[in-house]
Amino acid sequence: MRIELGSVLATDFVMRSQSWFVSDLDTGVPLVRRLFLLDQDKARLGLYLRQHCVMALPRLNASGRVPLSLSPRQKSRIEKLYAQDFELVEGLRDAQARQAEDSARILVIAAE
Repeated sequence: MRIELGSVLATDFVMRSQSWFVSDLDTGVPLVRRLFLLDQDKARLGLYLRQHCVMALPRLNASGRVPLSLSPRQKSRIEKLYAQDFELVEGLRDAQARQAEDSARILVIAAE
């Protein structure tokens, strides 16, 4: 059976969407206060960790990157399987963009 068509509960937890672990399963609303995008939020994550007396996160099970070409069918299957993750990340990026715009607007007002 194709895993993107089956029940999430029938899927091994290592294959489940990351959003499954941090969001309400019915509404998709995050149940955590802060989410970080590691490719964008290293500084914010570092500050958050230091505030909680954590100097660094250990990197476990690291492996080298291997170039990967996906067929359109493979890409479609991945997008279906992880659709909630893509939505969660897009929403987080949108919220961060709005926050940056608001901060810039506040600085302009303060400078006037």
